[in-house]
Amino acid sequence: MSDIDYFSVIWYADYLGIGYVCDKKGWSVFSIFSSRSNAEMIWNDQIEPLDETTLKMRFIECGNEYEFILYAYPFQREKANFGFYRSLSSSETYNVFKRNFSGEAFLTFGTIGDGLKPDILNKAKLVSDVKFVKSIDVKENSIEWIAEVAQGPRRHNRNE
Repeated sequence: MSDIDYFSVIWYADYLGIGYVCDKKGWSVFSIFSSRSNAEMIWNDQIEPLDETTLKMRFIECGNEYEFILYAYPFQREKANFGFYRSLSSSETYNVFKRNFSGEAFLTFGTIGDGLKPDILNKAKLVSDVKFVKSIDVKENSIEWIAEVAQGPRRHNRNE
């Protein structure tokens, strides 16, 4: 028997971006989809079945960019696991979220609504394991490193 654990992860990156909003419940971080039906289908198939205590949300920062990574851990060996990955430019909204973040955030999905206000699904999971990490501190072969490598050639130098 091998000492190596094998698992399969599908890193989903086919969404428009990430949004941040704070209300009386606290911060919500939401993946922005082009259609509500697509957002609802992915939520129902991939997020709804997960125990929210297994969710990990990571923000890997490198200069004026960051990577959003979301996954459930521990991974299941008997099926393909699903994670979210998106490389983004830092924004004022992201910086406000990071400055005012208080240890946990709600994960939800949304679409571009009318005007400036997004249309956010009425479904959420509370994520308590949220970390902001400098890219040079990401350990080789960690889940965050694997997520980035799975997206293709490296876009930036970790020593920046």
